[in-house]
Amino acid sequence: MSLTVTRARIKEKCAVDDSSFDTPIDNILADYLPAIEYAIQPGAISDLGNTGLQATLNLGALEICCGEFVAQRLREPGAAEGIELEGIVLTPFFRRSARDPSGLVIAGWARLKPFLKAGIEVGPISGVLSAFKEVEE
Repeated sequence: MSLTVTRARIKEKCAVDDSSFDTPIDNILADYLPAIEYAIQPGAISDLGNTGLQATLNLGALEICCGEFVAQRLREPGAAEGIELEGIVLTPFFRRSARDPSGLVIAGWARLKPFLKAGIEVGPISGVLSAFKEVEE
């Protein structure tokens, strides 16, 4: 069995109510779900009798996919620009980083951490540690 994350669940969690984002969401699912599933211990994915475990794995994968969707939207030109009205400047809120502005990617990997294969480490921002150290702002 594999992880189950649907376009409908991503749209619900990200408050998207039209079909203009269907293709980008489908692309995220096609790219991320196999990679997430590969990182998880096969025994955890195949333990279908444990419905709580399956719900946890699916929720973690959903959070990662939603976090990537939100990050992609904020990387669009103009999406992260602020506005100024009579001396008051309003800018988008970035929780930790522009790479994970919602904090959902971090939350998803944290949820999946106990079930990851040995040797796979979760970084502070991305799902996989890179050669670069993240500097807190």
